[in-house]
Formats: sequence, structure tokens, C-alpha cells
Amino acid sequence: MSKTRSDWKRPVLAGIAIAVVFLMIASYGISDFGISQVSVSGGKYKPDALPAGSYYVNFTETGLQVGTTWQLSYGTSISFLSNTVYSTNSVISFTETNGTIYFAALEADNPQYSYVPNISSGSIVIDGNNVFVNVFFTNTTTTPAPSYHENFNITNLPSFFNGVVWEWDVSVVGVSSSYNQKVQSTGTSMSFSGLETGTYDYSVSSAFGTSLSPGSGALSVSANGTVNLKFSFDKLYPVTFKENGLPGKQTFSVGARSIQFGQCYQNTSFPGDNYLTFKLPNGSYSFCAGTSGNYRPNPTYGSFIVNGSSLTVAVKYSLAPTTYDASFTIVNPPAVLNESSLSYGIELETPTGGFIHNYFSDSLPTVTVTGLSNGTYLYHSSSCIQNYYLSPSLGEFTVSGANVSVALTIHTNPKTYSANFTITDIQKGVPDWGIMLMNSTKELEHSFVCNPETSFSRLSPGIYTYSLAAYDGYLFENQTGTINITDANVNVNLQVTLQKSYPIYFSESGLPSGVQWGVVPTFGVPFSSKVVSTCCLDLSSVSSPLEFPLYLANGTYQFQTFVYSLGAYTFSAPFTLTVNGHSQNATSNFAPPTTGNNNGALALDAGIAAAVIVAAGLGITYMYRKKIFPPKKE
Repeated sequence: MSKTRSDWKRPVLAGIAIAVVFLMIASYGISDFGISQVSVSGGKYKPDALPAGSYYVNFTETGLQVGTTWQLSYGTSISFLSNTVYSTNSVISFTETNGTIYFAALEADNPQYSYVPNISSGSIVIDGNNVFVNVFFTNTTTTPAPSYHENFNITNLPSFFNGVVWEWDVSVVGVSSSYNQKVQSTGTSMSFSGLETGTYDYSVSSAFGTSLSPGSGALSVSANGTVNLKFSFDKLYPVTFKENGLPGKQTFSVGARSIQFGQCYQNTSFPGDNYLTFKLPNGSYSFCAGTSGNYRPNPTYGSFIVNGSSLTVAVKYSLAPTTYDASFTIVNPPAVLNESSLSYGIELETPTGGFIHNYFSDSLPTVTVTGLSNGTYLYHSSSCIQNYYLSPSLGEFTVSGANVSVALTIHTNPKTYSANFTITDIQKGVPDWGIMLMNSTKELEHSFVCNPETSFSRLSPGIYTYSLAAYDGYLFENQTGTINITDANVNVNLQVTLQKSYPIYFSESGLPSGVQWGVVPTFGVPFSSKVVSTCCLDLSSVSSPLEFPLYLANGTYQFQTFVYSLGAYTFSAPFTLTVNGHSQNATSNFAPPTTGNNNGALALDAGIAAAVIVAAGLGITYMYRKKIFPPKKE
């Protein structure tokens, strides 16, 4: 049957209609269907008609565990991301108009796993089309390795140790891991936990005079384990101190101290015996021999090592030289002052810096210093009475076979003022610096500072000179200057420049273990034995070298070394250090005293005045001077 024109027309029109529908679908984009709305609680997408000029931005993730919350923040400015979107499904979708969109803080939150995205921030450009971004999350969670514990047990601790304060410790260090732990115990067991499979070294120590074995060993850990330790008392060896020089039945005493444990012993000889004996286990010890009547020991202190055998230490006693007194008396005090209020102090020292003592009077016009040998001494007097001062405030006297009297006069304080010194234009941090102020009578004031400013108060009218020193690579533009105090406080601005600096390190040799020592900068005028204390960083040390480097620019500097022993400071003569383009190491050599002295301080080797300067590098900082007199009574 032949087809008419109308028969062909219907299928052609239907085909054209179908083609138009497919073209519409293709022009809109099949993938755009069903992505018009996102539910951040995990719901389904619902197609919606978009406003004219708006487009979809879709971030699609892969790699997250189902139900994991993830997020991103976005906005039209990188400095202001005004929107944050969260989702628990695989897509985050939002609409924006044409332009650049910035996003950041793209991250996932899962309490069990850690995820890292391949992109965490960036920007996208909307230019008349929807934008799709794929994000890949990587699970970076590592499964923790199994861990074990190791117990250490003492199997035979004596029953009489019950209730006794007795301590032992064990250290465990990983051979191929960072594990490093030390545990102390006063009981019979301890445990180490968190040990992963591997090899560990352990070491055991116990209280003075006791041992635990094995004292060290290796652990191969692949399961929980136990190490049994055996207790024993250390073998004791006689250490005899034998004296020479004491008359008749005069006794003497010696104190011994374990350097490692701090255990102390004191022993006194029987009358008529020229020896005394300690029984001590192996180890290193320090000792101090006491005076006996008018006799002084040599050495007064020292050290020895017990190493599996007995030991004898010789101590020689000699008659102490005759000593004398120095009396300081306020003469003709004003009638307005009652003698009961004449409170003042005297600080006494030797010219080499050997500190003697501080002496104070609370009610009498005279202070007497006893036990002085022949020699020259410096003194510094200080009034504790408000609005009064003593003169001379600084002086010296000589003892030569007789007692000495020093006359002091008391005066009303004139009006005083302050001098304030401030560093301006600091380029990089506050430098550690020092200043010395000197008046016409050469009376000194030192200040070591770790702040931009310092002040000197109670200065009488007059002309003062000052010297400056800066550290940490700084140099003062003017190292010295003068101020003239008339009838007002004075303010001085100081200028510093930052220079290339080099680390300077100080070390010592010859000091017994545990003795405190240090280095203090000076200004060409030797330090006396005034009490010093730290500023910013700890300078003094009980080991060599000091811990902190002192950075200095090229130039010449002066320092003094000191030791602190038995409550007294002893200073060396000043020595010079020149920095010339490289780091340096200064070694100070100490030697024990050859004769007893009245304060027990260490004596310094004469060669310390020329410290050994060698190229290397190890460390210091410095100290500031602290006043030792009490404040004026108000």
C-alpha cells in the first residue's frame, strides 16, 4: 500500500521532537540534573530552578568513610571567607554568580581516622557555567604498634629495710627507638610500660653503700617480661686521715662526702691519736679538714677515690699566725643622735678580692673585726640611719703586728639625685649590657642590665664618669662619658649599633667536682668580692664549660673569674680577651691553696690572670653586682 504525504509527516515530526528534546538535554548538561540543592545532613539532592546568573559550585569527595563530616569555607575575598559548609555525604554544593571564589579549611573530622585532602585551599572562577571540583582524601591513620611492660623486682631485700627510706632507680633506653624513661622506687618493684617490640638497654642504681645486680643489661621485648634483681651491701674499705703537727693529745676532725650520692660523714680523732678512719664503699669523695685550736690544716679540703683498696690521706697542721683586731668607731656623733640608733655596717676584704665578712652594729658606735693577719685590707662603710652617711665610705688600712683603729664620721646627707641611662633605637632585641659609674673619689657603682634602661640613685651633686659595655653583638657608639649633677636628675640616652658577633666560651680546669665558679665582665677596674647574682641567664656553673655562649663583636674586653666556696667569693685578677673575627674558648686554671686561710675559699692559680684563649667554641653569659648592705632605716 502506498504511503501518502501525511503518512510520512507524522513520524518525521515525532523524530524532530525527540531530537529537540535530546538537544535540550545535551545543551543543559546531563550531569547537571539532580544537583540543585544539597542537604548537609545527608539527604538527597532535589533539582531546583536557579535564579538567572547563578551557577552551581560542587565539591565531590572520594576516600572518606561513609558518614564522615567534612567541610570547607569560601568567600569572594581570600582574607574574608564568609561562608562555611558542612556535609556528611560525598558532595558539598552551593550557588554563586560569575567571579572568583576562594576556598580554604577543606578538612575532614573523624574521631577514628585522620584524613588529608589533596587540596586544602585555592580559588575557582565561575564564568557562565557550573563548576565541579574533585577532592581526594587520603587516610593517614597508622595502626599503633602493640606495646608491653617490663617489671623489675628485688628478690632479697632484707626485712629490716621495711619502713626505711631507701631508694633505687632504673633507666630504660631504646636502642632503635626514642624511648627513654627513668623510674625511682622505695619499694621492691617497679614497672615500665609502653615498650614496643625491639631492643632496650637498662641500667640500675641504688642507695649509697648498696648494689643491685645485674646493674645493667639489654632487653629484647616482644612480650611482657620481668627482670629479677639481687640486693647486696657494698664492700667497705678503710680511708685513714693521718695528721702531722698537732701537739700532745689535741684532736682533729674531718668531714667526708660522697660526690655521687651526697652522703656525708663526720669523724673526730681520739685524744692522743694522730689518725682517724672512715670505712667507705667504692666511689668519689670530697673532704674538709677542720681547725684544731690555734692550728690550721693543709689542705683544708680536697678529694679522693676509693677503688677496691684502702687509702691514706695526709693532713699537716701548723700553728696559725697571730691575729689582730680592727676597730671602726664613729667619733663625735651629733647630739641629736642617740647612741642606741647608731646602726651601720662594715664590709671588709683583701685587695686581691678575698671576702672577709660583713659586720653590723645595732646600738654601739664601734664595730670590731677580729682574727686579722698582717696585711692590707679594704673596707666599705654604710650608714643604716635615714638621712645620714659615713665618711670615709671607702678606704683601706694595714695590719702590721698590732691592732688597728679606724675613725669614721657621720654626716647629714645632702640632697641627692638620680642618673637614668636608656638605650634607644634598639635594632634587634634588648642587649645585655653593663655600666660602671665613678665619682671623683673613685667610688664605684656597677650595674649589669638585661633591660633597655638602668638608674643610679642617691647621687650627690658632682661630676661622674661612666664606662659602658654591651654584649650580644652590640657596640655602644660612645664607650665612655661624663655627667654633671647639679640640682636635678639627669637622663642619658645611649646609642648602640648591631655588629657581627662571635660566640665566646669559658671553661675551667683544676676545680674539685661540685665547686661553683663563673666569669664576670669588668671595665678595667678590678672587682672586689661583693656578692654577685645572676641576670637573665645563669652564669655560674658546677661543671665545665659554662652552658651559655656570650656573643661579642670584634674588640677588646676584660673579665674576672671567681669561685664560690664555703659562703665566700674569691676573684681572679682581670684578664683581657680580644675578639677578632672568630669564636674563642677561654680556659681558666684553678689550683688548691697551699696554706690554710680564714674563709676556706679556693685560691686561684697565679696564671689565671692570663686566660688561655684558643679558637673553638663553648659558653657564658654574665652577672650583675648586687648591693649587700641593708636598706636605710626609715
